[in-house]
Amino acid sequence: MKRAIVVGATSGIGRERAVVLAQDGYSLGLIGRRPHLLKELKESLSTPVLTQQIDVADHDKAMDLSAGLIEQMGGVELVVISAGSASSTRPELVRGESGH
Repeated sequence: MKRAIVVGATSGIGRERAVVLAQDGYSLGLIGRRPHLLKELKESLSTPVLTQQIDVADHDKAMDLSAGLIEQMGGVELVVISAGSASSTRPELVRGESGH
């Protein structure tokens, strides 16, 4: 069976990609920061699923936990990253120079 990790699987594009991969026969490692949404998604899929609660804002911890999940799965063929974090508190960097 093909194996994939989806980072940011609890909502949006990451969640939808996890659904499609499950339909395509992948076993999945789902990563997200909201455990109740990870559980909900896992229960809705009919493929083998492992989950890991990770906040990618903590980069070092996220890398360690992700590596552990990949090892637990016996390796993966695909990694989908649909999560991010912003560390800037400067409004002009968040909204753009024009303030919009």
